[in-house]
Amino acid sequence: RGVKAERAVERWASMRQQTLYRTLTGMLKYGEALDLHHEARGASLAERAERIPQQFQCLVAMQILTKLESDSKVKPEVDAVKKLVRSHPWLEIAYIEDQFVGQEAKALPGERRYYSCLFSARRKPYKVLLPGNPILGNGKGDNQNHAIIFSLGRYIQTIDANQEHYFEEALKIPNILQEFKEEKIALLGL
Repeated sequence: RGVKAERAVERWASMRQQTLYRTLTGMLKYGEALDLHHEARGASLAERAERIPQQFQCLVAMQILTKLESDSKVKPEVDAVKKLVRSHPWLEIAYIEDQFVGQEAKALPGERRYYSCLFSARRKPYKVLLPGNPILGNGKGDNQNHAIIFSLGRYIQTIDANQEHYFEEALKIPNILQEFKEEKIALLGL
């Protein structure tokens, strides 16, 4: 009972109802797998805490985060995602924020400013002014494009928010990354 039981029930419900939460917890298994690999190689806890954020970043492009925060129906879901960010240092959320330049409620399109923002537990908040609305037509691709500026890695895997991931599969990541060592990169699926 109490806070611990409440968190357990919240996590249980989130894993069954929220595809984003389930996807995030699945993708975060990459970090857990890297931690296990480093531990097996004899790295100390401090070394692992330093290495993993350098090797793995889970960047979520959640363009409408600020709009969801103001919607009382989904605010608990947003709060659950923010709790997840605070508990996993390699998880970060990129979102779009728009503001009116003036105080008037009926501003013209040119009077609105758009920012690509980053919410993270390990880095200070970033806010980058964009030249206009980054969502021009294809919401999913445009959403990923606005977030890419916050990506720290050389290799990027994009997935949809309805995919789950398993720890056993995450253990394969060092083997997969070995394929890129000699820069023999090919585009598949054309």
